[in-house]
Parts: sequence; structure tokens; C-alpha cells
Amino acid sequence: MTLLNIHKDRVGAFLFLVFSIAYGIATFNIELMFYAEEEAFTARTLPFALSVGGIVASMAMLILPPVSNSEGKDFSFSGALKGLEWKKVGLLAVTMILYGLTIKIIGFILSTMIFLMAGFWILGERRVKYLVLISVPLVLAFWAIMTKLLEVYLAPGSLFYFLGVVK
Repeated sequence: MTLLNIHKDRVGAFLFLVFSIAYGIATFNIELMFYAEEEAFTARTLPFALSVGGIVASMAMLILPPVSNSEGKDFSFSGALKGLEWKKVGLLAVTMILYGLTIKIIGFILSTMIFLMAGFWILGERRVKYLVLISVPLVLAFWAIMTKLLEVYLAPGSLFYFLGVVK
């Protein structure tokens, strides 16, 4: 009998719960324009909804029993961390950091396309045709929803201002 009897899925769920709570708290630091404070949909709405969704999903994973068969498995804390793909996690984290650094320079559309293609590549998709056919329409549809339907301004990126493409 181990002191910490934990399943591998529960470690991930706990880490996701901590991240979702921290993300939810951070949403209150998002500054709002003076005219947007009374609006129903603000810059805080979607991040807060994502935080709540993450908290609900991770709590469900923590409370509900594990799906896999548990006979003969190591449920210690170190056993739960064995076999996880830390290299992919690290590469995805670096990709997210690079995405955050490039979005102001090359804009939402290009940086998000590159981010999605890199993420899919890291997760194992090697067919370039699928990378493009999934990333490009998804980003363009999301951009259209954000800018045209919700009227959220997404800056094109400082590189395009520098090159004179956008004035």
C-alpha cells in the first residue's frame, strides 16, 4: 500500500485544475475599456468561460472513477508520472511561448496558423496537406467570427505596418 494512491489521469486532472484556477484568477487582471465594463461580452468573458470549463472538466476527472482496468497497475505518485510524454509537453510549452511572442509581430492569423501546424506536427501529424487543410480554414473561420460577428479588433501585426501593407 502506498501513501499516495493516485492514477495517471488524476495527476493530469489535478495539474489542469490548478492551471484553470490560476487562469480564472488571471482573467480578472484583463483591463476593460471604460465603455465595455457594462457589456455582456467583454475581453474577460471567453477566458473566464474557458477557466470554468477547465475547472468542471478536471473536477469530473478527479471525482469519477478511472476508465481503464486497474488490475496490476502501479498507482503510486511516481508510477503515475512514468510513461508520460514529457518531450511533447515541453515542445508544446515552447511553441505556446513562441506563439505569445510572435502574435504582436506577425499578427493573429499567421501566428495562429503556424502555432496550430507546429502543435499538430509535435503531436504526430506529418502530412503537410492535412496540416494546412485543418489550420488555415480553422484560423480564418475563428478570425471571421471574432472580427466580423463579435466585432473584436485583432491587430494585423507590427510587421505588416513596417512593410507598409497595412496603414
